[in-house]
Amino acid sequence: MNIYKYLILLAFLIQFNSSFSKQFQVLGQGSACHGDESNYVLVPEYIYGIPQGCFVSDIERVDISSNGILKSTGSSNLLIEWHNQTTNEVEVQVSVLYWGSLFFMNYGCTQPMLLARTFKVKVKPAYASKPTTPSPVNFTFSSGGNYTLTTNSSGADQYKWVVNGGSIINTSNTRTLQVRPSSGSCGLSGFVQAINNGSCGAKAYSTKKYFSKTISTPSRPGVISEYEIDNSRSSYSINPVSYASRYEWTLSATGIDIQSNSSRTSVILSCSSSSGSGTLRVRAVNTCGKSSYSSLFVDCNNSGNGGGDCGGILLTSTPNPINRNENLIICPDGLNQVEIIDPYGNVIRKIPINPDNNIISLHDLNNSLYYLRYTKSNGEVKIERLIVK
Repeated sequence: MNIYKYLILLAFLIQFNSSFSKQFQVLGQGSACHGDESNYVLVPEYIYGIPQGCFVSDIERVDISSNGILKSTGSSNLLIEWHNQTTNEVEVQVSVLYWGSLFFMNYGCTQPMLLARTFKVKVKPAYASKPTTPSPVNFTFSSGGNYTLTTNSSGADQYKWVVNGGSIINTSNTRTLQVRPSSGSCGLSGFVQAINNGSCGAKAYSTKKYFSKTISTPSRPGVISEYEIDNSRSSYSINPVSYASRYEWTLSATGIDIQSNSSRTSVILSCSSSSGSGTLRVRAVNTCGKSSYSSLFVDCNNSGNGGGDCGGILLTSTPNPINRNENLIICPDGLNQVEIIDPYGNVIRKIPINPDNNIISLHDLNNSLYYLRYTKSNGEVKIERLIVK
């Protein structure tokens, strides 16, 4: 074989060694978040089961530009902490320079050469856009005494609520919150803050929106209305009072019992005696206090019991309801006095009764329900309802 053949073979082997020594893989994450640390391993590729190179020294250089920091490096691995200061995902090109050699041409990798490889990694930012300041908090009162708080913010994934003067009774990371005022509380206050969850665990917080709500003592209930269930039972009710969480009913009477006492707007009374009578009262209650009472006189015998020559009838020669322009004629037998009482229990007139004075003018009364309380000469007291129209 002449010298030219040897030169051709030598050139081929040099090219073969140089070409295959560059064939290696970089194993590791192809994407990462800002702040992540990623480990990468350099592995020679194999052809027909034969490794096409080996690493004989530490990595010479790693070029990451400004998108990361090289934390550590060895002969075949590197650790990178990624940085992305933008608001969008970026593609980073990493160049690696290391010492390698073709294994089966250089026994024991004793003759290294400087080789290079480039790979790409997508780096996401740790970024979240700031949501708008929440809208003013709206308060809605429910009959159970709780408040529903509602707000809204553009760009928010969740909300943070802080409430003073009450306890949160539902999940507190939504735009709607239910709160039960604490005992003795006369107001709710606090703030709500919107949160946006961005990429790579980033969170952005809105400006806090502060709120306050005064809880006033409820006003006195209105007129107590009666509905007759049967001959011995009647239901008494009031209209709901604003900001009342419950109601307290009390009865001061003889011959009448509370059959269904509740904290709601109605109650049922039952008569245990045909002569039963007394006063029913109700007041509204919330965490801040209690209203004054509304009162109603109740009795079990609407017709009364006058006795004597009137045949047991107190109201005589008069319809009931009665027109306010008519006169009320009272049977005087056994009576000393008649009191006219309004629906709230206030005595608005006292009239002495005798055979010469048993006619009462009603022209100064308003159209309403009234009660006549009769005091007999033997001390007995009777009550009748009178409707003036």
